[in-house]
Amino acid sequence: MMALDRRTHLAACSVLLPLLWLVAACSEGSGGPADSGVDAGLDAGADGGEDGGLDGGEDGGGDADAGGPVVLDLVQYVDPFIGTDDSSSPHPVPGGAGGSAYPGPSAPFGMVQFSPDTPTASPSGYRYSDLYINQFSLTHLDGAGCPNDEDIPIMPVVGELDPSPGTRWSNYRSGYAKSSQEASPGYYRVLLGHHGILAELTATTRAGFARFTYPASDTARVLVHTGRSATGMRDGTLEIVGSDRIQGTVLAGGFCGSDTSFTIHFVMLFDRAFTDCGTWLGDTVSPGSNSESGSPSGGYATFDTSAEPVVQVKVGLSYVSIANAAANLEAEIPGWDFDAVREAAAAEWNAVLNRIQVDRGREEDLRKFYTALYRVFQNPNTASDVNGEYMGFDGAVHSADRVTYQNFSGWDIIRSWTHLVSALAPEAPDIFASMVQDGVERGLLPFWSHQNVETHVMVGDPGTVNVANAHAMGVRGFDAEAALALMKRSADEPLHTNRWALQDWIDLHFVGNAAVSLEYAMADFALAQYAQALGDAEACEKYLARSAYWQESWNPADGYIEPRVGGTGAYAARIYEFEVFGPDDPETNLALGGSATASAACNASEGPDKAINGTWTGGTSDKWCDNTSQDKWWQVDLGSVQRVDRFVVHHAGAGGEATAWNTQDYDISISVDGSAFTTAVEVRGNSDSAATHAIEEADARFVRLDILTAIQGGAPGAWDCQPFDPAAECGYIEGNGAQYVWLVPQDMEGLFTLMGGHEQAAVRLDDLFTELNAGTNRPYFYIGNEPEHGTPWTYHFAGAPGKTQAVVRRIVEEEFHTDPGGLPGNDDLGSTSAWLVWAYLGLYPVIPGTDVLVIHGPAFRSAELKLADGRRLAIRGQGAGSNAPYIQSLQIDGTPTTRSWLRFGELSEAASLDFVMGSSPNADWGSGEADLPPSFGP
Repeated sequence: MMALDRRTHLAACSVLLPLLWLVAACSEGSGGPADSGVDAGLDAGADGGEDGGLDGGEDGGGDADAGGPVVLDLVQYVDPFIGTDDSSSPHPVPGGAGGSAYPGPSAPFGMVQFSPDTPTASPSGYRYSDLYINQFSLTHLDGAGCPNDEDIPIMPVVGELDPSPGTRWSNYRSGYAKSSQEASPGYYRVLLGHHGILAELTATTRAGFARFTYPASDTARVLVHTGRSATGMRDGTLEIVGSDRIQGTVLAGGFCGSDTSFTIHFVMLFDRAFTDCGTWLGDTVSPGSNSESGSPSGGYATFDTSAEPVVQVKVGLSYVSIANAAANLEAEIPGWDFDAVREAAAAEWNAVLNRIQVDRGREEDLRKFYTALYRVFQNPNTASDVNGEYMGFDGAVHSADRVTYQNFSGWDIIRSWTHLVSALAPEAPDIFASMVQDGVERGLLPFWSHQNVETHVMVGDPGTVNVANAHAMGVRGFDAEAALALMKRSADEPLHTNRWALQDWIDLHFVGNAAVSLEYAMADFALAQYAQALGDAEACEKYLARSAYWQESWNPADGYIEPRVGGTGAYAARIYEFEVFGPDDPETNLALGGSATASAACNASEGPDKAINGTWTGGTSDKWCDNTSQDKWWQVDLGSVQRVDRFVVHHAGAGGEATAWNTQDYDISISVDGSAFTTAVEVRGNSDSAATHAIEEADARFVRLDILTAIQGGAPGAWDCQPFDPAAECGYIEGNGAQYVWLVPQDMEGLFTLMGGHEQAAVRLDDLFTELNAGTNRPYFYIGNEPEHGTPWTYHFAGAPGKTQAVVRRIVEEEFHTDPGGLPGNDDLGSTSAWLVWAYLGLYPVIPGTDVLVIHGPAFRSAELKLADGRRLAIRGQGAGSNAPYIQSLQIDGTPTTRSWLRFGELSEAASLDFVMGSSPNADWGSGEADLPPSFGP
């Protein structure tokens, strides 16, 4: 490959250079990556599995079909328990609960995740070290950071139902022996010791299948809860039809404290008639009843297992209707052959895993690699039914002639997951078409979507980056122009945007949080590249210029990218909790659960009711916020006239935000009729995170808070969170200044210039990597969360690729393991696992919105990749192994090169990357000025 002069990496938008369309940025007609036509098909006749691949015969699983590639037995290397317990990383995040993965069966991108739930799972689902199983539920997210799902819990039990499962569900949980557990792709089993029941689970895309083997009993039962989920009790309905069917509808949602919800319909069939049945509502059990609704509601079926111990139950889901749930179940599990369904699920997973065949290597590496690849393909999830219908983001039923997917953890997956799935998954065109269609229905691309609702969790503009990433990697088959229009809306329209404080970004070139400013710069860069690929040079120029705004958050006094007080942030009211007390019962909060109104709300997750929900440490969605109104006020109705004498206000610091954001000046007034208010408290110059205000006893039904000066911070533009501490989270999102300073992947050269050059940048990187998983309050690297996932490759841009090679291998060896605590942080719907897959392969997609892959060298002797567009990629590492992380030389398609990056779109139809790896760095490889990855300055 031709070498490029380093100066071209900073080329202006009007220049076009061969092989460097994305660096040249914005000229007309420069196109994009090689558009070979992603047609969701693999070339069955292409040669594969011959060069250093796993020996399928020796491992008991190689099948060659009609001259096609050998299919290897790869499911044997997947351990679904990896990532299900607190991290065993040497430097775990304090209080972290590891990967938060689930061990139960699902199909690739399946609608159903049939898995056990345990009492102290964090944040929800299953925790390996727990000693009890609460239930088996039908929905889970892989490694999400907030309580989620656990919808339609099912539990096999033996005995009488007293007390009611509606109010004492935990009475029916069971202990179990760890040795009785088994999990593999498409299968889970456990012996429930309390009841003596062997539970086995498997799944198809839209249905779950359970086989319960009971002891001899005439009170063997299956409990079905239609009110319980990980986020609390909700209304549900249940109907028992005949003697072998239960069906119903549940309300679900509430992810990360949001008030969003959606509906799930289910149909459950049993393989034999039950002897009796009943329902419950609250603490009342109704034997013989065949319908129930409300919360907490549920029902049960009873069987006599004296002669026949096995009871089988299969469940179909739909987000559209009960009729569709029944159709899904009939289409995917028409019979009762549990073992056949289990084998089919394993075969489906094996086909997905065979998209990458690596050499034998160490058993530990194979288990880590293939378990990670398995996790990558668990999300997003199928949302459409077998008839093509799905529930849209507009609340209407739609029909599509392709599979529709939902559940996009935007902020997490933009770092490495999107690029990997775009490269490997024939499903990618449908996945990203679903993203765009979601945007068409909602008016904006998905941010952090949960089924067919938007939760607005996290920050940035991830919908833009996700679609731009996929397009850069060659994914087509979606409405590209509609996507561009949605991206521009979010970037330009403050009243119709995914971006918090967008007007500040446009006017001031920063917002009141340094991490968010960096995310916006990254999103604008991705948007510029996408616009260029579609031939919109004007838009490319505009957003490329905006992508350089990050520089205005560089504080030369400290040498970091720091938060500045934004116009919106300076006037944003934040109240985490407002408590009202009276003399008659001094310990009772009279405001708790009252009716609240306010001038406005920042978003649906920060409404006025959040300030009277009884908590104030549940994160940034556990507050009332108003960042739009000129006159900001909040008011609670106590329900009746009460005697009051004390108010407690929990400000930003009480909720974990910066204490500089505590409300400074405010008045508290009271009224008995909601019309005439009397000022009871005047506060000026407050700095406390929790402030108590006592007054003389008075009658009040309505209590009102008027915000005069929202925060303690300085005027817009002032440096915030001073004196600056690079280890502090103040002004960042799940990280600190030492970690976020590197989040400028599109303009590393610009960052290094501000730092004083390449050598100084490398010295600072050396210090950062003193620790590899330091959490968010230490000034070192943190692999357990996404913003730093690309940071190890920053050395490449500074001309020190050998240091990248060393640190990536250290992370793989020291922070990822094969025990239940084997992930260094929560998996965030496959994001952390995608990082590990790239790390093993020797390539990483550092720059969003592009197909640039930075090269650090493989850990396996060979890897054969079946790419989604039909191409093949062979990655061979002569001498590769745990003690050989360093690239000695590289040939691409037989041509030697020292360039430390490549473009995915340039790979040939049967490309090969041939490395020679060694135990010591080769200072001459990848360090020349012409070898460095591209940087995109203004």
